[in-house]
Amino acid sequence: MSMPQQGRTRTTAICVAAGGFLVLLALVFWMYNRRDGGTISGVTAPSGTPAPAPTDKSRTHKKSGTASMPADSAQARMEMARRTTNAADAYRILFDLMARAGTREKLERILKLGADFATLTAEEKAELRMLAATPEIREIVDLLQEASLKKACDFNLDYESGLNLQLPHIAPLRSLSRLTGILALDAGDQGSLKSACEMAGLGLSVANSLRSDKILISQLVQLACDKQVLNNLNTLAGAAALPEEQAYGLMAEIARRDYASGMVASMVSESTFAKDLFNKIAAGDIPEGLNGVTPEKLRDSAYLEKNKAKCEAYYNEVTALASKPYDDAVRARLRELEGNLAGLSDDEYGLTRMMIPSFSNVLKRMNEQDAAVDATLVNLATSAYRAKYGREPAGSDDLKGILDSAFRQPAP
Repeated sequence: MSMPQQGRTRTTAICVAAGGFLVLLALVFWMYNRRDGGTISGVTAPSGTPAPAPTDKSRTHKKSGTASMPADSAQARMEMARRTTNAADAYRILFDLMARAGTREKLERILKLGADFATLTAEEKAELRMLAATPEIREIVDLLQEASLKKACDFNLDYESGLNLQLPHIAPLRSLSRLTGILALDAGDQGSLKSACEMAGLGLSVANSLRSDKILISQLVQLACDKQVLNNLNTLAGAAALPEEQAYGLMAEIARRDYASGMVASMVSESTFAKDLFNKIAAGDIPEGLNGVTPEKLRDSAYLEKNKAKCEAYYNEVTALASKPYDDAVRARLRELEGNLAGLSDDEYGLTRMMIPSFSNVLKRMNEQDAAVDATLVNLATSAYRAKYGREPAGSDDLKGILDSAFRQPAP
């Protein structure tokens, strides 16, 4: 289906009844929860937490020919960021800057002040703006803008390491997403709507940097970052008429979000992690958190093989479903899978049930996010209409032309 055709279909769904295109992404909330004991790295990490040093396999800095410049100069950092074609390299330069004494404290203070922007006092806003104007924070924004210009972003994760996979980029990217959100709201509060839209665009770019990660937690953080941008845009669009050009650009970027492809790739990786876990258990390396299965069963090779086969069959089917449009047939099959899982015997398939999510919350979260995406597109279209015609749209028909135009926007 061509982009204009997609746009017309999507426009109708938005204006008449919300449609679905976030295929299965909410699976990650449960699945990462069971891997990490109930915490979600990068989402619940303390604001401004410096990123751990990348492992050798994930470090991809390229020599940029700036050896004659001081290693700690802003000029050298920007030159290195400009010369690389991989946004991940520019982000790593950013991460190093964020972890430096002085920069780290300023960033942490901004994230703390802006955690609930609507409740800030005049004095707190003044402090936030003073911090945002410092050379350290301005350099972060400049490097973010440079990273957003890159066509590709690949953190070269070592997927073969299985459960030992390192993800040092998650927490700092989450902090950068929060920073752009705070600066967008602050710009809007000062009446600088163009700057507010530009900051929101940088927030979408940060989320986009996780798109090529073939791991569920990255897809989750991408979703969380996008959701934050959507919330901020709804706030901005509801308070004023956003500049038409910026509103169209943001709508086009949001409308072309493709979570399904990331989910498919991530499900393949998640299947690999599951196999890795079974292999570790078979080798006697039993991780914590498996208290629901007796030690005797974990030493039973027939039990492990049976559960491994069941998990593999599940992942294969869900991966196939994730690649399809989220229609009634897919929805019905997911519910059927949930029923099948509920019917498995704890005695025979206790390990499988521990590793496979329930779909009730999955469907609920997916519908909520889908509705949030649709609502944001409507709010942005309404704001663009208000800016163009100086009045509120009379109904959904007034917005169709604007939404169609957004879907026809070329990819950046």
